[in-house]
Amino acid sequence: MNTDLYNLKIQTINKIETQSHDRGFSIEVNYHGIPLHFHCPTQRLADSIRKTLPQSWLTQTENPYDIYLYTPQELGISPEAWCDESSQDCFLEEGTALAIQRDFIAKDLESNKVLLISDDELGDGLYNFLRWFLPKKLLSTDHFVIHSSCIVGRDGKARFFLGHSGAGKSTVAGLAEERKILGDDMNLFNFKDNQAMAGAIGGIFFSGVDYCDTFDVEGFYWLEQSDNNSLSKISSSSAHTKLMASITNLFWDNLEEEIIQEIMDKTYSMAQNYPMYKLSFTKTTDFWDLIDGPSKN
Repeated sequence: MNTDLYNLKIQTINKIETQSHDRGFSIEVNYHGIPLHFHCPTQRLADSIRKTLPQSWLTQTENPYDIYLYTPQELGISPEAWCDESSQDCFLEEGTALAIQRDFIAKDLESNKVLLISDDELGDGLYNFLRWFLPKKLLSTDHFVIHSSCIVGRDGKARFFLGHSGAGKSTVAGLAEERKILGDDMNLFNFKDNQAMAGAIGGIFFSGVDYCDTFDVEGFYWLEQSDNNSLSKISSSSAHTKLMASITNLFWDNLEEEIIQEIMDKTYSMAQNYPMYKLSFTKTTDFWDLIDGPSKN
């Protein structure tokens, strides 16, 4: 960790906390059911957000989270110095109220106000901020952020591909052929009344993805790279454990007990209602024959 830069970022965001936050340009978004009001330093950034998201999400919201965006440059820090950090980890201070990563720092204030320092562009800083800020809040709308690739098969149903880091989630997405890729890193899983739908959370964009679209879920696949292609059913108890491990960016050590219990209950129901398979696969498209085939038992 670049300790000097880390401390500088904290000092900088604490300094602007007491200032008025007139940013000049704004855009309101209903982001997967979470009302957000971005206050931007430039029209260019506001327009970039507006052009990226579905038009139906661009609407006036009630009681939104007000996100005040600052750039390092306007605070006297060059873009090169701001990102002079090799670690990609997200560090937390003040419980979970303050988050620091290579390309952003954000502070969750009282009264639904958030300070964000990131580059003045629609890039990694903003996306990584949203990945920190949204997952816990999305629970209130029955959405989980799953560390996964998610691909819609030829039958129109979504498959979540899970696994440890390096297991092949991005590799599977790269071998999707004509199938629709929702995301190769994080995706949304909506689970309510024992019914599941998959959707794209945004970030790295894939052609043909509409972030309003949702898809019925076929199942989950736990990845293991191999010299052979094979598929085997995983028990529901083991699937429950793997699903818990795949829910991302909730910072378990700081979660309230009732929220943890709710997550455990819902992932248990997910494992009972939707199958999980261990997929051993080679780095070729041949493994799709197992998934698109008529039988997986």
